Amino acid sequence: MSDDLYVTDARLQTWLAGRGYVAGKPIFTGVTNINTAFGAVGDNVTDDTAAFRAAFANTTGTLYIPTGTYKITDTLFLKNDLTIVGDGIGYTVINAALVSNGSQSDPVLGDRPLMSFAGSVSNYIQNCNFEGFTLDGANMIGFMANGSYGKGIYAVYMRNCVFRNLAIQNFPATGLGCDFMIGCEIAHVTVTGNGRRATSIASAHGCAGIGIGCYGDATTGGMFEDISIHDCKALSNYTYGIFVETQLADGPSTYGGRIYANVCKGNNAGIGACGMLFMTIFGNVVLQNTSINIAVNGGTYTPGQPSYQLIIANNMIGGMGTTSGNDGIVLDYTKFNATTLISGSVKVCDNYVVNCSRGINCFVGSNGVNGILLQNNFLDNNQQDGIKLQYASGVLTTVTANYVIIQGNTIRGAGNSGTPTSAITVQASTIRLSILDNVFANLKSPSTMTRCIGFSTAGTPAVSHKNVVIMNNNFDLQVAPTMGITNITNADPWTTNNTILTNNIGLDVQYPLIQLVPPT
Repeated sequence: MSDDLYVTDARLQTWLAGRGYVAGKPIFTGVTNINTAFGAVGDNVTDDTAAFRAAFANTTGTLYIPTGTYKITDTLFLKNDLTIVGDGIGYTVINAALVSNGSQSDPVLGDRPLMSFAGSVSNYIQNCNFEGFTLDGANMIGFMANGSYGKGIYAVYMRNCVFRNLAIQNFPATGLGCDFMIGCEIAHVTVTGNGRRATSIASAHGCAGIGIGCYGDATTGGMFEDISIHDCKALSNYTYGIFVETQLADGPSTYGGRIYANVCKGNNAGIGACGMLFMTIFGNVVLQNTSINIAVNGGTYTPGQPSYQLIIANNMIGGMGTTSGNDGIVLDYTKFNATTLISGSVKVCDNYVVNCSRGINCFVGSNGVNGILLQNNFLDNNQQDGIKLQYASGVLTTVTANYVIIQGNTIRGAGNSGTPTSAITVQASTIRLSILDNVFANLKSPSTMTRCIGFSTAGTPAVSHKNVVIMNNNFDLQVAPTMGITNITNADPWTTNNTILTNNIGLDVQYPLIQLVPPT
């Protein structure tokens, strides 16, 4: 049973007439009204589960859910070629009132998402659209802490599906949590307060606002999962606001994703990508997330490969002003199965990072990393280092970071925390390191800023730097005593390792611009 949709407003008829609409004919046909066709009530008292299940199972085309609050007490199962449309966010509300027994081992009474599709490699749900309604999980109870159970929408294997103009809020686990999505789009979706059963970001699994798990199957060589997440708002979610990761530990990276023009504010972490290839993260506003703001390779899984061949660009990032644990951008290459040098190939450019613990923080793992470009970023008033390249705990200092270029960045006001630090700190062995065309301005007082470019030699054996170029940097320090370029002690002999220092300019520097301490 379906309803045709007519246009009755005279002004709208006139506007549509120039676009081919004929008055008196339906603008859409085959629209099924869930109230008139299946008896849904929408008074937030009547249990509408049976009506929704019947509608989902028996409608092909467009299912229209009018204004109202619909109480649902069990999982609704999705199918192909179904468009679900409401009257808009806040008008059409689906009140999820599911109860769990709290068991991770019970797939029926433990894992109870509001909407679900469990597919396979040979059985995708496809050509579905979800638009114009609110999903609210505030009344879902009994779900286990830190688990992936109790999601808003949970679908596995999707193709050519669109989520648009939705609000998904207050679910025990991830609000919109789908795995293995090809050609799918998530746009203008607001996710708020999801993952409320998470006790910490380290302990929780599947408790993000939007959480997408990609395939990464070693037998297929990875998948082209061109998921697009844009113009969404992720607010006050209990782990990540938006998180995309390769799902399988044995697989190569999945490629083709885009995360852009989103707002992530007040989450535990902002945006995360783990095990992704050929991904762009750009044009997002990421504010006041309590731990990391943008994290590459900070996920819960340990994929076969990290995220690489990645661009992070033109993001606005504002931190909490805390001295630690609230970095702007983190690149973490410490926990992967690869046995050879990891090809980082990450470009971090044209970002504005303000008031974070560190502006950009790069961790080198036991396999090293190859290819990092940090370019044209504006790093303003961060509490410790503007940029730091360092080893993870326990990594041998003989491992190197190769082909690292730090160019054209403006680092202003670093060192607010009171901990001695550098505007740029290199605390990992490097080969072919270039520090070019950076501007250092208004750095903090002697108690906080001991050097502008610092090469730490912590660890045994000491770190080493070979084929280093430090050129055309401008040190407008304005405070003293501050040193321009210094390695503290025990560095490898610079003169025998092809180091070039030239055309660096220091203004208002009362201490030496360049201080190189030879090995002891």
